[in-house]
Amino acid sequence: MLVVDNAIDAAAEVHGDPWVEVELRQDASGVEIVVRDSGPGVAPELAREVFTRGFTTKAAQGGERGIGLALTQLVCTRRGGEVAVANTLDGAVFTAHLPAQYAERRNSLDNTVISGQTDVDRLLTRPAAAPAAPAPATPKGMSAETTRLVTTALRTAEGTLLASECAGLIGISRVSARRYLEHLMTTGSVDVSVRYGMAGRPERRYRWRST
Repeated sequence: MLVVDNAIDAAAEVHGDPWVEVELRQDASGVEIVVRDSGPGVAPELAREVFTRGFTTKAAQGGERGIGLALTQLVCTRRGGEVAVANTLDGAVFTAHLPAQYAERRNSLDNTVISGQTDVDRLLTRPAAAPAAPAPATPKGMSAETTRLVTTALRTAEGTLLASECAGLIGISRVSARRYLEHLMTTGSVDVSVRYGMAGRPERRYRWRST
């Protein structure tokens, strides 16, 4: 709802008939929420800053501003997902993606009947963690030794690593490092955050998930 609220405000800045479109997609990889608006879009030089807490283009009003997109990114990245912004000829497009485990939970709610606040509280309460499943076997074409090297690089890094940085530390190609890092993300061992710079593609940064 925070992204939708921002989209409504942005659409209102443009003359004509403002509109906001929300699309929910789901496949085997997870759930994707796409919010489009007819506003002025996001300037390329602000594509990173819009996800920074406190950043706002709105006039000062009562209460804290500039937390909606920062909170959205925090929620997505902590759950192994990501959020991105792009511009089209119509306006801005914000896309939030959550992995398959959250798609499965959404499916379980499809036939749920909500009759009161007790039902809402029950659904919003995170269920008790299930016992940890055995670590999956290393995928075909990937070695256990390289997996250990990538794991060590992440665990000893101060902060996050790009795939290229990880590759340089252990002596493999960036493409190979990216493959191992993405594999570790799917096993729940690694958190991924997306950083938006002034130009070029967003950077995927990887951090070992503390237990």
